Amino acid sequence: DAFLAALRSVDVEVTLQTRFVTEVLRLAAGQSVVLANGQVLGPLSPERVFIAEDFLLLQDFEMDIYGSTLRPLLENVKLAGSEGESESHLASNLLMKVVSVLKTLPQRRRHTGLDLQGDHSAIHLKSGESEFSYDIMAVIDPLSEGAQRLAPLLQVLQNVTSTDVTIFMNP
Repeated sequence: DAFLAALRSVDVEVTLQTRFVTEVLRLAAGQSVVLANGQVLGPLSPERVFIAEDFLLLQDFEMDIYGSTLRPLLENVKLAGSEGESESHLASNLLMKVVSVLKTLPQRRRHTGLDLQGDHSAIHLKSGESEFSYDIMAVIDPLSEGAQRLAPLLQVLQNVTSTDVTIFMNP
């Protein structure tokens, strides 16, 4: 009887995991993915093998991006766990949860590869948002038909989304 009860609980667990994989991750039979802090990496091709060294590299990458910044902030936090849990284990779990939440937030990335000077020939239209906005840079010939078509599009984009627009006039 104990064996059958254990078998039923394993069967329920396998059924739940199967539903998660097929309905949430939308994987077909035989496909593989790696889940890391709420991020889905994959599906991996069948010949691709994710080995222990790959997991260590992924962990080092995550630590370089988030851990080095968050660790000093979390060191002052008092952690209370259940009996027998080490403080380092609690801190590691907290760090993982904070990183998974931070990954879901939009990130502002600036492309600074263009070094255009437009003191007298540029129009800068700032968005009303101070925190997050898209950056659109356009170099146009102000007398061209394309510029006349682009102007209303840029205006709509700025009104609908939080967008900083810079237009460089280059006849």
